[in-house]
Amino acid sequence: MRSLKCFLYIFVLLILGCNTEKKKKNSFSYNFDKPNAVFELPDSLDEISGLSYLSKNKLAFVCDDLGSVYIFDIAKKAVVKSHFFAKSQDYEGVEIIENTAWITRSNGTLYEVLNYDKPRKKIIARYNTQLSSKNNVEGLSYLDAPKELLLICKDMPYYYKNKGKQERAIYSFDIASKTLSSKPIITFKTKKLNKNTKGIFKPSAIAIHPKSNRIYVLSSANHRIAEIDRQGKIISVAHLKEKIYRQPEGICFDNNGIMYISSEGDGKTPKIIKLTECAVN
Repeated sequence: MRSLKCFLYIFVLLILGCNTEKKKKNSFSYNFDKPNAVFELPDSLDEISGLSYLSKNKLAFVCDDLGSVYIFDIAKKAVVKSHFFAKSQDYEGVEIIENTAWITRSNGTLYEVLNYDKPRKKIIARYNTQLSSKNNVEGLSYLDAPKELLLICKDMPYYYKNKGKQERAIYSFDIASKTLSSKPIITFKTKKLNKNTKGIFKPSAIAIHPKSNRIYVLSSANHRIAEIDRQGKIISVAHLKEKIYRQPEGICFDNNGIMYISSEGDGKTPKIIKLTECAVN
């Protein structure tokens, strides 16, 4: 009898331990249902897309159809500046590195804008990568070590073969040599990310968490956010309520891990949403 009780006790502990681990594995340190702040933008910036942390109380962003980098002041809750760099195209991602703005188009073209905030000293270079509109590049992020840009494909993961419809790919662009990696540096499966959702997981933005160094990927198509590691393993996935995140297209973090998500208006008000980290239960 005593042996049976011991067995049952150990069995219950194992079950509880497994459940706790499972819950922890699928938990974010952000409460996406209760953002800390929501900043409304003018209707003229309805197609806000890529987002980048600039400095204390400052964010930079681009819009799909406008060739300017916009500066948003968090304290003032307003766009305070805009810096023109090129004619209207399909601009998707932006990263500010010191005095240089990097912008990607959906066809994989990268713009390097030195002195982006100084009209008379501005120098613009354009780099055509192997990626194309078939890959549909929608996200851009920055790795400080090594100094690389990360480009994520919304659609076809490979430019050199017509395979991988259930995969998504991340390429690196070396800033020193100005070259794209010949193959993806990270790939991940979308099957788990498509469960219990109407749409398909198609990346619309990418950012690196400053503390965990994990990769956060947004999907506007099915209102999901995923956390993956450098090997492409999915750590966490969460649903983003359409009422709050109507069309999430951009993501970035400040140095303390505060997350910002940009959302297109899609007929309503475009927004930037702020989320601070909280304890994981």
